[in-house]
Amino acid sequence: MPSGDRGCAGRQGECVFAYTLDALGHGDEAHKVADIAAQFLQQSDWSQSLVAIMRGCHQCLRGTRGAAVCLARLEPRNGMLEALSVGNIQVVHMRTSHSGIAQFKSLIMRAGVVGDRLPELRVSSMKVHAGDLLVMATDGIGYDWRQAYRGSITPRDLAETLVARHCLGNDDALVLALRFNGGEV
Repeated sequence: MPSGDRGCAGRQGECVFAYTLDALGHGDEAHKVADIAAQFLQQSDWSQSLVAIMRGCHQCLRGTRGAAVCLARLEPRNGMLEALSVGNIQVVHMRTSHSGIAQFKSLIMRAGVVGDRLPELRVSSMKVHAGDLLVMATDGIGYDWRQAYRGSITPRDLAETLVARHCLGNDDALVLALRFNGGEV
């Protein structure tokens, strides 16, 4: 069955960008909406503000069923991460403390639907350090997954573990996990 969830990470100039989206509903129609949003985001100028990119995505999805969308941008030189999420996509910044304890910080999700009801847009910003992870998960993944995290797990293994063990089974599910390596991702 075609999926309405998409995720991508890439580099544009000096910045690293990532997005995760979940088109409302299931099946072919959700798949088509996800394709429209993903194409727009792939072609976007990521040097613009995340608010401008989200508003552009909102405009391109007008008249469709819409989507939950999360955008993130990392400036590797200064270690600043910005994220903006509309809809029910989990966005979690994970770090291991000097004593080896996993620390989690959830970024704010704004209620709304990109393409239909866009809320007031507020970007979350934070400093990231080498070894930190950013996890973006669509609503097909349960919220009880944090015990699956170990500081040494690779982003790929974490994403695969979350999909294998925490997929709710009644929705499309996608996890995008990125590790900051002190100057690159």
